Amino acid sequence: MFIVVAVLFLWKNLGLYFEMLSTVLYLQMSTLILVILSVGLAWVKLLMSVPSFFTQLFSEEYIIPQEIIDTTDKTGGSGENDWEYQYDHNDQDDLYNLNDLDDLGSQDEQDDLDDLGDLEGLG
Repeated sequence: MFIVVAVLFLWKNLGLYFEMLSTVLYLQMSTLILVILSVGLAWVKLLMSVPSFFTQLFSEEYIIPQEIIDTTDKTGGSGENDWEYQYDHNDQDDLYNLNDLDDLGSQDEQDDLDDLGDLEGLG
């Protein structure tokens, strides 16, 4: 609606008659208005962000950018990169390692007892 009003307003200010307004000229003028508005708004946004950019650039404190969460994987957690899979898998490895340490500990204790028995036999 805004574009229609803007085109008609510009058409009238140019001194042209409404009967001369054809579809092609209307589309050209509306496209021109859209381009001018888009470029104008982009410049305004750019000029509004320049002071904050230089303020952050020359400040002594570094502001860490926010981490963007990747939501592209929509598999529902069925892949090997799933955190729960890695967590469970690592827990099982830790349990196996603890069992190995217990076995080694009891073997070391057995070896110590055997060595102690050998020393008692010598004395």
